[in-house]
Amino acid sequence: MEVVNGQVSYLGRTWEVRRYKPSESFTFISHGDNWELSNFYPCRLQYNGLDFQSSEQLFNWLRFQGNKGGKRLTPEDILQGILSKKGLDNGRWVKGYCASKEAFINDGINQVECLKTAIETKYRYSGEFRERLKLSVDKWIVEDASGHGDNFWGCVFNPASGYYEGVNVCGRLLMMVREVASQPSL
Repeated sequence: MEVVNGQVSYLGRTWEVRRYKPSESFTFISHGDNWELSNFYPCRLQYNGLDFQSSEQLFNWLRFQGNKGGKRLTPEDILQGILSKKGLDNGRWVKGYCASKEAFINDGINQVECLKTAIETKYRYSGEFRERLKLSVDKWIVEDASGHGDNFWGCVFNPASGYYEGVNVCGRLLMMVREVASQPSL
């Protein structure tokens, strides 16, 4: 995505690009460092009576509302889409696979809320995720997406500035879950 005047247009609105100093950040990479925070980290989740193998699978299941025949895709359909590309999946491959099944993302759906739901569900079910999240205390959580250039869901390191730059939606949602989890229960 292209950054124009410190903003990115995506999902029908304009988002502020933020900068994160590496020394003040707790970074994670899909299939790499601190990957328990990644949506691709394998963990068993349950949502609406269905089993999911990762928050990425749940996120995509929530996004894809159905197809021309009116049948909603199953978690297994979404997993096939995730597995349809060898290596790191950045979403385009899942969209392509689901489109081949005549599935669609409803224009009215809030994809950020879908990811928030998936992360909150992961927090309830994955002890490894909760423990890794605790280690990030007092730091910015940043998804290092430099390998695939996604500066909306994550950030890309800019060597010229020495900062991670991006909207960092995934990192911001993780920080929100961390903050809520750290509040004392009433």
